[in-house]
Amino acid sequence: MAYYDRYYFESLFGEFVFPDGSRPHWESLSWLQKRFMKWFNRERTRTVLTFPVETMALLTRDGDVMDSEWGDFTAEMYAEGHSFFCRAVAACVTRFRTTVSAIRSGRAAYRRARRAC
Repeated sequence: MAYYDRYYFESLFGEFVFPDGSRPHWESLSWLQKRFMKWFNRERTRTVLTFPVETMALLTRDGDVMDSEWGDFTAEMYAEGHSFFCRAVAACVTRFRTTVSAIRSGRAAYRRARRAC
């Protein structure tokens, strides 16, 4: 299963048109991806799940993710113990470390760290 940030989604489906003439909507997919990831992570606490294999696809520029909302969400999911592959590893690790350090320091520091990313 692959999750996409906005820029990755647009690069794949930006010109795509369904047979009825409609187009994919990023907001709907973003909501669905986040909801599924949170649900799936809760399920993992109940039993060992080996399927599906999950991959997060994040486009990067200059060593950081382009979509900061999805970069933050990826870090949040890692911090909550979710397990998935990330196709922007260096950027994911940096955000994860920043998020975990900030959470350990308290909510105010967490908010400052999110604004800094």
